[in-house]
Amino acid sequence: SSPIPDIRVSLVSASDVMMTEPEARQTLAKIKANMEDTLILILDLRERRGWKALGYASWRDCALQELDVSRSHSYHLLNAAKVAKALAASGIKPIPESHARPFSPIVNDSQEILDVYERNKK
Repeated sequence: SSPIPDIRVSLVSASDVMMTEPEARQTLAKIKANMEDTLILILDLRERRGWKALGYASWRDCALQELDVSRSHSYHLLNAAKVAKALAASGIKPIPESHARPFSPIVNDSQEILDVYERNKK
């Protein structure tokens, strides 16, 4: 596999050049696609105790050091990942992490997530 390019270099050199609409739409599409993958990977790291394999005493310590997110945000991400996983199982595209927050009380009940989603979609 090829190394991941360091886009920071191109961002610095191109920061004065405004994106075209097609570039902006392509960038958004990549962000949205990668968000789902990222959430699922975060959930996998937590559930399969990847944090322990890396030598951390807790998920919280790993999230803080490796992902640079607060304890509460790391749990928002985990809950969003559970919601994304439940929705994906039914062929529904993931929703933004902030939209997944109201599902927090039911994140461990995939059927309830689907029921609530279906009742509230617009």
